[in-house]
Amino acid sequence: MSMNTTAVSIPVAMYTVSISGKSPKRNSKGLDKEITESKGASDDAFTGLVRLLPKTYVDPITSLSSKIRNHFELHGIRLGKCLYGIPMTILAKFKFELDTLVQEYYLHVSKLVEIAQNGSLEEMVMRDAGKLSYAIEGKIPSADQIRNAYGVDVRVSVDFSDSKVDQAMAILSDDLKNQLRSEVEESAKKDRTDKINMINDKILDKVRHLIADIESRCKTAEKGTQWKTMIDKVKYITEVLPAYNVLKNPELDKLIETVKEKFGKLDQDLLKDSEIMRSTAIADAVEVKKSFADFF
Repeated sequence: MSMNTTAVSIPVAMYTVSISGKSPKRNSKGLDKEITESKGASDDAFTGLVRLLPKTYVDPITSLSSKIRNHFELHGIRLGKCLYGIPMTILAKFKFELDTLVQEYYLHVSKLVEIAQNGSLEEMVMRDAGKLSYAIEGKIPSADQIRNAYGVDVRVSVDFSDSKVDQAMAILSDDLKNQLRSEVEESAKKDRTDKINMINDKILDKVRHLIADIESRCKTAEKGTQWKTMIDKVKYITEVLPAYNVLKNPELDKLIETVKEKFGKLDQDLLKDSEIMRSTAIADAVEVKKSFADFF
């Protein structure tokens, strides 16, 4: 019997875990060129610049990342790259140890954020940079960038309708049961939000490509330009994509409506023969990018 078959035949909580954040690396090729061209800069100086963030702050985060992953590997049943089944019989102990590791992880991230906020990080990096401090000036991560770069995303799903799961949960304390149900609900919300964001990104990606396509074709207007292809893209965006805006995001609605207003009446024959129509389309494309700058 395979491990996967065994995993689904016992009552488990299904966990997905992803850990973001790596030690920012210097652009080796770029720095190497700067070292070669600069006066007095040595290879030793370059070696000290491979990491932008101090090892004393980054290493504990890296270590805890490994400990969290190992915690799942040691106690869970691996079902996929980031998916594990955790037997209900060990859930209380597993979860306590996991929460402890995650809290410690964020404690060290907070320390890194703190030195970025109070200016200590810049002092440390510039001091270690020595003669090459000019090469990294203005490139040191901000507190917000660090905060956004590091994170542990743990999501859990439990089939509460499964009688085996229901029986297994009897060994859990009431507090843990309530916490588990709350985390399952929160994980489901995050999953829904991620899917909606993916859809929104797809919509925006198609609009961005259309605007770039309009500018490119109208500027070159080469012989044999496929104007119909461009017009078909406009129709797809204005007639099909609105249905994918499932939460009726007002900004996306407004963007699609603007595309319809600006480009909905483009004619392939006129685009081919009229420089005025092509120039107007280019100007409208520029205006759309300006009006929706956050999207572009």
